[in-house]
Amino acid sequence: MAVINANLVEIEVQEQSKVDENSFSPKFMVKIKYEINEFGPVEIASILLTNNKPIITNTLDTGKVVVKKTIE
Repeated sequence: MAVINANLVEIEVQEQSKVDENSFSPKFMVKIKYEINEFGPVEIASILLTNNKPIITNTLDTGKVVVKKTIE
């Protein structure tokens, strides 16, 4: 697993609306892009394909515990 210190991070979850049950096309595509410097190139870190709805969580590390937050 790579640890990347980025200036900007974009996570896109794309749901395919026309997936045939007999096709091998996944229902969801998750793309993770990042930019290291303010004016640097935007790079794709990963593209994930799945038929299950992605689980998205947002947490806050208070220094003592990690708590779940609602996504805004």
